[in-house]
Amino acid sequence: MFKYNKVRNFLFKRNLKLFKEEYDWDYKFLKSPYRKVKTVLNLEIAAILIFLVSNTRIKANHVTFFGVLWVYLGTFLIATNIYHLVYLSLVIYFTKLIPDYMDGTLAHLKNEQSKEGFELDLWAGEINKLGLITGTIIYIYNITNNNDYLYILIIIILLNIIDPRKHLSRTKFGISIYKKKAKTHLQKIKKNKNIIFNFLKFINFDGRTNYSDFIIFLIILDLEFDINLLLILLPWLWLFLNFLILIRSKYLVFFKK
Repeated sequence: MFKYNKVRNFLFKRNLKLFKEEYDWDYKFLKSPYRKVKTVLNLEIAAILIFLVSNTRIKANHVTFFGVLWVYLGTFLIATNIYHLVYLSLVIYFTKLIPDYMDGTLAHLKNEQSKEGFELDLWAGEINKLGLITGTIIYIYNITNNNDYLYILIIIILLNIIDPRKHLSRTKFGISIYKKKAKTHLQKIKKNKNIIFNFLKFINFDGRTNYSDFIIFLIILDLEFDINLLLILLPWLWLFLNFLILIRSKYLVFFKK
């Protein structure tokens, strides 16, 4: 039987080492107070939930799948266009990383680590990204009543579906390895040093938490102050960038040796 202190200590130790060694994040309050507070909050909640499920038959992959359902519950709630439910959806989006913190730690505690589980995490990340994009664009459609946003949403989803790199083995573009120190699988991807490429990658939404929080902030600005100019421009930006991503994917898969 797992004890709470053991679960919490392992969760924090594992993730803080991962932040520092793999993502070069200096975990200090003064250097990044917002990230520090949010991460500690999410880890504390994750520790409690891991403790509650660690002595049950719930597996890490079940938690991963729940994480997807959690995000799409947020998408459903935001689509209702009901003020309080929209805020509830933002809370769900804000906490979407909690299942991600949970599944890797739970897999280690139950000795269920596997490459398949890591690839399932990658799949969940892609699906959750589309879920948050869908929720954001539907919210924008609700406040503008502009059908163009529904067309944009459909096209973005189609572009992701027909992207060949989404359906090929990840090992063609990034090698999945297990790092003992970090106690997790990681994807080793070659970094592109092109400034323009990195800028376009930065402004495109790929599901990363800072970008998600930025979207949440823009929606709150609209809810409370009717400020939405930047918010309603985002889908157009994403549409353009997803076209570029598809073109690059086609090149990498079919033409680059």
